[in-house]
Order: sequence, then structure tokens, then C-alpha cells
Amino acid sequence: MIMNIKKKMLGLGSALMLLATTLNAQSQPWSFGAKAGVSLFWLTGLDSLKPAAGTSATTNNAHSDIFATGGLTMGYAFHKNIGVGLEVLYARVGGKLESLTALPNNATDQDKANHKPYKMQILSHNLAIPVMLKLFPMGCDPDDGIWVIDLGAQFSFPISASVKDTQQKNGVLSDGLEVFKDKDGKEFDKSSQLNPVTVDIIAGSSYEFPEIGLTIEWRYHLGLGDILKNDSDAKNYRKDKMMLAADKNISSHGATFSVGYNFARLLMD
Repeated sequence: MIMNIKKKMLGLGSALMLLATTLNAQSQPWSFGAKAGVSLFWLTGLDSLKPAAGTSATTNNAHSDIFATGGLTMGYAFHKNIGVGLEVLYARVGGKLESLTALPNNATDQDKANHKPYKMQILSHNLAIPVMLKLFPMGCDPDDGIWVIDLGAQFSFPISASVKDTQQKNGVLSDGLEVFKDKDGKEFDKSSQLNPVTVDIIAGSSYEFPEIGLTIEWRYHLGLGDILKNDSDAKNYRKDKMMLAADKNISSHGATFSVGYNFARLLMD
């Protein structure tokens, strides 16, 4: 039994020595920095929210939006080919819906002149926290540059949200988007309509240039959950106050491109 304990202790000591050697071989195990960039997001299912008006054919088109994004980054390489990463970011998510109802064959010139699409925009400002596994296919040596593959999940918490649309005045839709107000004159309420957290699967790649610490990165986001709540109160509000389909939900998908800097380079000899 004593021999077994000695063998286990020897094996554990060898493993710790190997781990220490591996960590010491990393000239930059820690990374911390900041990044800023742009994101292109769209809301899947947004074109299903607006039901057809009566018996007239309605064409719904959903469009993406370009937003700014950025925040703080941190990573740790516990092996030359693998590590972990954590970020705290500001992220905007949203999309636009454009609905156009077909005119009847006997439409007058005045009808055609006043014929405009209904437009709606859903936008949220979020605190986003990505948690990632980082792979270094070519190793993690800052003197040679570092190519990183990121795989993980991003948790997004909406800070504020708004809905804008083209409102009808004197039977004619307005040209620009205005803050949406329901029949009671109230604006869109984030807490009662949006889920408090959504999860995205993320995958991307980045490259840190040798010696200078400058990083370029791209990342794809696949939203797993619905942005809108599924409870009966939220569904009834969408149907009765927003004139939207009650049983349709939307999820976010998008891509980001960022430029960052690894401040850990400043601490290296």
C-alpha cells in the first residue's frame, strides 16, 4: 500500500513538473487587452412577425443592420496549443422589417402615390460575455505571431431596447422611423417583452502580429434562444398592441470584425 502511495505521489509530482515546464515554456501565457469593431446582425424570423393585412398579399422582407461593438478581453494559454478566453463587451443587436401590401388592380394614381411600405426596427443594447476555448494551431509564441481559433458561447444581457416604426397619419404612412407607441401611448417595455439573457454559439479566428501586439479578429454568432418572451402576456401584447404575430419569435445571427491590442506585450522584456 505504501508503495502504491509512493507511485501515485511520484506520478503526481511528474505531472506537476511537466505542467510547470509547459507553462514556463510559454513566453506569454496571459493576455489582456481591448478591442473595437463592427458587427453585422440580422434577426431570423423577423419577416414572420408581420401578418398579412386582410386578404391582400403582403411581402415581408427582413434586413440586417451594422453596429459598433467593443470591450475588454482576457485569455490564458495553459499549453502551447490550447487556452481559454473571457471577454466583457458592449454589443448591439437588431434588424429591420419592411412590409408592402399589394395594391388592387383598380388602384388610383393617388393610391399609388401614397403607397409606402410599413417599416419596423427592433434594436437592443447588450452586455455580452463570451466564454471561449482557444486553440493555437501554430503555437503560442508572440515572437512568431499567434493564430487563434475561438470556439465557445456568448451570454447576452439586454440593457435597453427600443422599437421604431413608420406610423400612419391621415391614412398615409410616415417616411421616417418614429418611436413605437401602443394603443395606450406606451413605448416598448424591455423587461416585459425581452428575455433577460440569450445565448449564442460563437466561432471565429484571430491573428496577433509578431512583437507589436496588434490583433485582427472575425467571429460568427449563431443565436440559440428567442429574443422575445414566450409567456402569454408578452404574446398578447404583440398581437393586440403591436399588431404582430403572437406565436412567432426571433433569434439573432451575425458576424463581427474587430481590431484589438494585447497589453500584455507591454510587460514583456
